[in-house]
Amino acid sequence: MEIRGDDLTFERAFDTEGLSSFNCGVRQIDIIIHKKEDGLQDFILNNDCDAFRVYHNGIPVAVFVYSAGVLETEDAVFLP
Repeated sequence: MEIRGDDLTFERAFDTEGLSSFNCGVRQIDIIIHKKEDGLQDFILNNDCDAFRVYHNGIPVAVFVYSAGVLETEDAVFLP
């Protein structure tokens, strides 16, 4: 599938709302995105970071976070 820039919407994320149906295909990352506690939601709320959701025609296709912090859970560790 080709995704063009004019079909994308970038939205500043202050939480993980709207990502319940999103799966990136990497199990450890998907677990962190969807965890209710100590996952991406808490990381965004408790750290100085910039987080964004990307939609293609209203469907979530990406999420990215810029941070100097480390996202560490029992499932995985992601370094800046």
